[in-house]
Amino acid sequence: MKQFLTLALCLFSLGAMAQGSFPYNPDANENGTVGSEDLLAFLSVYGSAFLPSGVLPVAGGGTGVSTLDSARLALGMSTFADVIPLGQSGPEAQVTGDLRITQNLNQGQGNVASGLYAAVSGRGGTASGTYSFVTNQNSTATATCSSAIGEGTSATATAAHSQGFGSEASGLAAHAEGYYTVASSSSSHAEGYQTEASANYAHAEGYQSDATGLASHAQGYRSTASGLYSNASGRNATASANSASAIGYNVTADQANSTVVGQWNALNQGGLLFAVGNGEAEDDRSDALQVDTAGNVLAAGRLFAEGSDLLQLVINLQAQVDSMQIQLNLLQGE
Repeated sequence: MKQFLTLALCLFSLGAMAQGSFPYNPDANENGTVGSEDLLAFLSVYGSAFLPSGVLPVAGGGTGVSTLDSARLALGMSTFADVIPLGQSGPEAQVTGDLRITQNLNQGQGNVASGLYAAVSGRGGTASGTYSFVTNQNSTATATCSSAIGEGTSATATAAHSQGFGSEASGLAAHAEGYYTVASSSSSHAEGYQTEASANYAHAEGYQSDATGLASHAQGYRSTASGLYSNASGRNATASANSASAIGYNVTADQANSTVVGQWNALNQGGLLFAVGNGEAEDDRSDALQVDTAGNVLAAGRLFAEGSDLLQLVINLQAQVDSMQIQLNLLQGE
């Protein structure tokens, strides 16, 4: 009789606890009642420390709720929800609200995010620099605050940025964008198709243009700016002298501080400040107009002003002066 009362008290105690907040399910066989078979399952762990394992049931599992979403809310996980639960085909989850990640972020396949606070997403990317950022495929950012975006791009200097396809930014704070562009010096910028900015503060843009002089600028189609602070623009334009500017087709500014426009201008014109090229080929270079450092103006053809031929006007004026001089001489002789 005494043993029966003890068992009844235990069952009564377990039944009462099942109605409250319980860290485990006392209804071991889940038949809706707590019986002796449930007690037998419980006696094996009675008095031991509670070590939760397996799946925690919602009903009687300590949450006091009956739905999965309510359980997340009760456990402080309300911003995260399974769209397609883990274990099913194509598992998917959703975050409603802000998502904070306090260390590295690695999202995708075959990526490496080894830098402090680095972030990488996509496939085959490497973000090994501190605060570096990589996205898309096979791109690399290895330096502090560097970033690489696109396919096979690389940023290997502090604060460098590359984007596009195969572009490289290896200079301090350099920027390379487009298709296989290269920005290899400090604060340099290359953009377009296979352009290169290889001097500090240089800028190359367009198609296979190169800026190799300090603070130089090359743009257009295969243009080159190799002089300090030079500028080349157009097609096959070259600015090889310091502070020179070449604009046009196959023009070359080879005198310091000069500006050349047009096409196929004459080369090595000492003291030249400005020229308008009118040549036809590499072996047929010429200038329509030149201005030199002495202030001289050389024109290959006629000069017109308001429809008048200035050269003819000068000839006519000279003829009038000559005629007046003859008359003056005659008067003085009389």
